[in-house]
Amino acid sequence: MYRLRTPPSEIARSLLVLMRRGSLSAAEEITGHKYETISRWLRIAAKQAEAITEALVHDLNLSQVEVDAFWSFVKKRALASAGDA
Repeated sequence: MYRLRTPPSEIARSLLVLMRRGSLSAAEEITGHKYETISRWLRIAAKQAEAITEALVHDLNLSQVEVDAFWSFVKKRALASAGDA
């Protein structure tokens, strides 16, 4: 998450909202971050799993089950996004 202006914990929180709500539109409305920004963070997160996992566990106090669900969701969304490209 290097060079992003938003703290990794906020990015992780936004992606967690995306996972729980299941749509970028809902995540945009809840977090206040733009749809495109959250989508970009999702692609970056897929490439930087270790840093995001640390933020999820340490900063947001998620359980291992929640972290696993998060990454399962990210993988599905990343594959769907790749299919749209």
